[in-house]
Amino acid sequence: AASRLMELVNKNKRGSVYLDDVIDTFSVERLNKDFFNEYKAQYNKFLHTLNDTKQNRDYVKKLLGRLVFLQFLQKKGWMGVPASREDWEGGNKSYLNDLVDKYEGNDRLLSDVLETRFFETLNEKRENNIANKILGKDIKIPYLNGGLFDKDKIDDLNIDFPYSYFKDLVDFFSMYNFT
Repeated sequence: AASRLMELVNKNKRGSVYLDDVIDTFSVERLNKDFFNEYKAQYNKFLHTLNDTKQNRDYVKKLLGRLVFLQFLQKKGWMGVPASREDWEGGNKSYLNDLVDKYEGNDRLLSDVLETRFFETLNEKRENNIANKILGKDIKIPYLNGGLFDKDKIDDLNIDFPYSYFKDLVDFFSMYNFT
């Protein structure tokens, strides 16, 4: 909201801000367009690390889709819920951001950290949804069986991206409210 308001101030040097300016600046259509333009730039950055093949395009789409879904789950408070809770309340609403920050500089973040969450946590049924201790002490992470976290053949390949790509991505996601 603050960056949108600053945009209004900078755009309107004449000193007057009109209702139409405010509506345009905060319109859902404009926010959606801005989001998808930046999302596409993020996608292209990841893709250009690999060869531009259909398999790699599909892989990057699925990887970013997984991370968008984790962003949604964390905003719901369903990531890192205290194990003592019977409900799905009290989780870490910045789980993904904190995770990326915890592994600062790790250019094997995908292989070392994220794929463990994808394939051994979100895609594995666990008693009471208790997560492996390496993911956090006494926490629950939901089991999801919708296919998004199924391991594909390409997931077996040794693919990694620079740490900065994931940091930029989660910083970008944090600018939006996932509901």
